[in-house]
Amino acid sequence: MTRIQAGFGALILAQAAHSVEEYLGRLWESFPPARALTSLVSQDLELGFLVINVALVTFGVWCFLWPVRRGWPSAVPLAWGWVVIETINGIGHPLWALRQGGYTPGVITAPVLLILAIYLAGQLRKPQVTSFNPLMLLGALTGIIGGCRPAPAARSDSTEIPGTVACAGCEIIAEEAVVLSGPASALVEWPQSAWTDSRGRILLAQPNKQVLPAAFAPDGKFLQHIGGEGEGPGEFRYAAHLAGDAHDSVWIADWGTGRLSVSGPDFRFARSFPVPSSLGSLALLPGGNLVTAAPSFDGGKALVPIQRWDRGGARVAGYGPPVKQSSDYEYQFLVAAARNGGFWAVRLWGRLLLLRVDSGGGETWYERRPEWFKGIPAEATDVDHDVSAARAIWEDAAGLVWIVFKVAAESADIAMDTVRPEGVPVAVPRDPDAAYDTMVEVLDPRRGELVAAHRFPELLTVSAGPGRLIRVLETDTGLRISVVALRLQRP
Repeated sequence: MTRIQAGFGALILAQAAHSVEEYLGRLWESFPPARALTSLVSQDLELGFLVINVALVTFGVWCFLWPVRRGWPSAVPLAWGWVVIETINGIGHPLWALRQGGYTPGVITAPVLLILAIYLAGQLRKPQVTSFNPLMLLGALTGIIGGCRPAPAARSDSTEIPGTVACAGCEIIAEEAVVLSGPASALVEWPQSAWTDSRGRILLAQPNKQVLPAAFAPDGKFLQHIGGEGEGPGEFRYAAHLAGDAHDSVWIADWGTGRLSVSGPDFRFARSFPVPSSLGSLALLPGGNLVTAAPSFDGGKALVPIQRWDRGGARVAGYGPPVKQSSDYEYQFLVAAARNGGFWAVRLWGRLLLLRVDSGGGETWYERRPEWFKGIPAEATDVDHDVSAARAIWEDAAGLVWIVFKVAAESADIAMDTVRPEGVPVAVPRDPDAAYDTMVEVLDPRRGELVAAHRFPELLTVSAGPGRLIRVLETDTGLRISVVALRLQRP
C-alpha cells in the first residue's frame, strides 16, 4: 500500500469516527448549518443526518477501494476534494466550539481530520511513496504535530536470490529473427530503446539531434521516421525512449524538450505532456498508467526515482528509495510491466537489485550477488566503461523475469581495436561489441531461484519487447542491426 493510499484510508476512517461523534452529540440540534442541510433530506432531522453521513462515508470507502487503490486517473482530484472537505471540518469545529464556549459535537475528532488532511495533501504534492507499515502513518502524524517534516520510511530488507542454477539442463537460446535495412539515418549505431508492436513492426530510438525514431516492417524493411526535428508538436530534439501500448499507440520521451509525445498506430502525433528530462526508462501498464524511471526534484527536495502517471500526464505515485542528488547512480532503474498488474524495476548500476511493485503499490525487493557483476565504488563520480549495466528486463508468460546486462568482455581491452571471436571486424569505441559481452539471467522471484544464466560473447543492446533484443555490429560494409529472439529451452 502506498503512502497516498494509507493516508486516504486513514482519513476515511477518521471521518467515520467523526460522523459517529456528531451523531451521538446530536449535532443537528446545536449547529445551524447541519440543521439546514439535514432538513433538505427529511423532516425527521435525525434520519436526514444519518442518511447524509452514511452516504458520505460510503462514498469515501468507494473512493478508497476503487479509484485510489487501483490508481484511476480520478484518484488525485478525488483525494484533493477530500482534503478540502476535511480541512474545513478540522478548522470549523474548533472555531465553533470556541464561539460556544464549550464542547460541541465533533470537536474531539476534528483535529485528527485536520492532521490527516495536511498529511495527505503533502503526499499528493510530493509523492514519495514506499511500502506502508502501521508505524509509518503514526510517525508522519508525530512529525506534523511536532512541526517537523516526516522522514521517508526505510524499505524492508531485500530477499537474496542465490547463485546456484535451479534448472541444470535449461539453456538460453538466442536466434537472429530479422535483419533491419534502410537509410543510414534509420540504422542507428547505439539505440537507446526499441519496441515491437502487435503488428510486428519494430521501432527504434536514439537520443541524437540528427536521429528521429524509426519504424521498420516485420521483415526488417524501413517504413518511415516518426515525427520531425524541432520543438513543436510531434517534434523531437533527443528522442531517447519509446514504448507501445495494447492499441499500438507509440509513447516517445524526448530528453531535449522534457516532453512525452503520444502518436497513434499510424504514427501521427496525438498529444503530449511534460515529464522529467532525466527520464531513463518507461513502460506502459495494462490499466493505462505509465511508469517512468526518472529521479526528479521539486524545489531542491528529493523525490523517489520511479514515477507512475495516468494517461493524461498527472503524476499518481512514486516508488523506491529517496533520491539524494541528480548524479547519484544508485537511483537509476529500468522498468517493465508485470503480467498480473504492477511492474518490475531493476537498478541500472551498482548492485543487482530487483523491485516488484504490485497493483496496489506494495514493494518487494530482491537482490542477486553474482561473481561476474562489477558494481560502482561508493566514492565514484562517474561510471567506468567496465561496470556492469542492466540493459533490459521483462516478465515472460510463465512468470519468469529476464534481466539482460552489459558486461566487460573477458578477453578484450576496451581501449583497443580488436576482432570479435565470431570474426566480425569492429572499431572501438564506435562499436562497443568488441569490448562488451551480454549476460542474461532468468529468475523465478516467487521461488527465489536463478532458473538459468548464459553469457553471450557479443553485445545485445536494448529490449525490443519481451524476449527480443537489438544487436548492432560494425562490419566492412557498415552497420548490421538485427533483432535477436531469446527463449528458454528446458530439458
